[in-house]
Amino acid sequence: FVKRVPRHGLIIGNSDWSRMKRLRSHLADRHIETYGIDRDAGWQIRDITVDGETTSFSLANRNQLVGPLTIPYIGEIFTYAAAAVAIASILAEMKPAVLGQGLASVPKLRRYFEARTDHEGRLIIDDRADLPETIDTVFDTIKQRYPEKKIWCLYQPGSYLRHCPAML
Repeated sequence: FVKRVPRHGLIIGNSDWSRMKRLRSHLADRHIETYGIDRDAGWQIRDITVDGETTSFSLANRNQLVGPLTIPYIGEIFTYAAAAVAIASILAEMKPAVLGQGLASVPKLRRYFEARTDHEGRLIIDDRADLPETIDTVFDTIKQRYPEKKIWCLYQPGSYLRHCPAML
């Protein structure tokens, strides 16, 4: 995918991803902005806080601090995705206040950590996680939010539904 970015084009990549450093050396003629929690990130994700159904974080780049920015999602994957969107918006010279309003008002996506209660009072969390990393993130989030609950997972691979509901 990144090789299809035109020469002198822009790539915004997660430096916490182990292959990002190798990609940077192979794509020296592309402008690459990195983000992540690690120290090597051009844009560092800082001050992550989770409050109910939202996550807040800030972005620091050299002497520039943007945030806190709040998204109506919880979980590492959503924080990384929002950081990439925020960086693209900042580089396009969007005002931080406008960026903050936009991220805070992103509509909830169906099938991402959707929680409901069944007729017997059990909590069912439905998520369309289909990769090992995203399934791990779903479980980690459930364990953090409901540490006293026993988790049952039903996984349906290879279908158009592709989701991992957890029953607590």
